Amino acid sequence: MGKNIAQSDEDYSIYRLVDPRDLLVHYIGISRQPYVRYGKHLTRADNNVAKNAWILEMTEQGQLPLIEIIETVKGVSNAKQREAHWITVYLGLGMPLTNVQQCPSLNYHEAPASSQLECISFALETLQTMSAQLNKQIAQLQEEVANMKIRDEARISSIHRAYARTADRALKRRRKSIKLQKTISEKIVYQLKRLEPSTAREIALLVHLDAQTVREELQTLIASGMVEEARVGKTFRYRYIVAS
Repeated sequence: MGKNIAQSDEDYSIYRLVDPRDLLVHYIGISRQPYVRYGKHLTRADNNVAKNAWILEMTEQGQLPLIEIIETVKGVSNAKQREAHWITVYLGLGMPLTNVQQCPSLNYHEAPASSQLECISFALETLQTMSAQLNKQIAQLQEEVANMKIRDEARISSIHRAYARTADRALKRRRKSIKLQKTISEKIVYQLKRLEPSTAREIALLVHLDAQTVREELQTLIASGMVEEARVGKTFRYRYIVAS
């Protein structure tokens, strides 16, 4: 008798196991040590085939069920009554409880009116909680999307700035090249105006450039009609053509 009195005074927790992927309740249980019992659930060592299959499916996806304490009562008899009550409530909510295999007689529509009313009230509370959780998840996803968008915009902006710097440097080099080419052309024309027909080597010495650069520029001047090329023996000589 002393043992029974002790058991009636002990705290028992009624708990639920929730799927974190969709927040549906799959199991209602009682225990004096709910978190120790939770660990045993994860080992899938009991005979509840449906519950074990559900836990196995989650673990293969890298997930674990959530344990949530619904309430705590005194005594195992009260705990069993409350467990049956909450099973009825969650069946009324359409939750896929795996307890049904163990408690096939439980039926929401056969439950007392008071239990049905409490079920409806709890359903509203549960839906509000689930809605709040979903809204929180949506807000987190929206924040992640916004952060990704900000990072993408920053990266695109960085690419644009780098492209602009590259284009600016290329333009400066082009302008410098054009200016240098114009200077070379002017130097060559100036020397040709002053001298008799000269060779590319002679002009290169006068303008302080290599002969190859001078030859390339002379070809440009020949194409523009400003310089004339004449071959004397094995040597090419160049002469400035005075515009008529």
